[in-house]
Amino acid sequence: IGDVFHEEQKDVDLWALWDMIEIPVLVLRGADSTLLTRETAEEMTRRGPKATLVEIPQCGHAPSLMVDSQTHIIRNWLLEQMRKDEMRADGIDPDLADHDDPLGRNLNEK
Repeated sequence: IGDVFHEEQKDVDLWALWDMIEIPVLVLRGADSTLLTRETAEEMTRRGPKATLVEIPQCGHAPSLMVDSQTHIIRNWLLEQMRKDEMRADGIDPDLADHDDPLGRNLNEK
């Protein structure tokens, strides 16, 4: 069983699978991650489900999600998804609506 770990590991291209995702996705990236590069994370925002990317400063690959500053990101993102679902139910396109971003970004600036 251990022999496989002595061989060079090949990269796996998962973009085709990523592009098939049709639900909202939040990507939390540790700013110091060496596993998920900034370039890959940014590409995840441009294709497939066009994920929302939030970088956690002074953090390696996996944020602990044990501090309020990190869990609030998830909570606010989930609340935003609920708000968008309500808008869609009311016949409003949430991507065209003028509103504040709960993650603190200014959506009105280009």
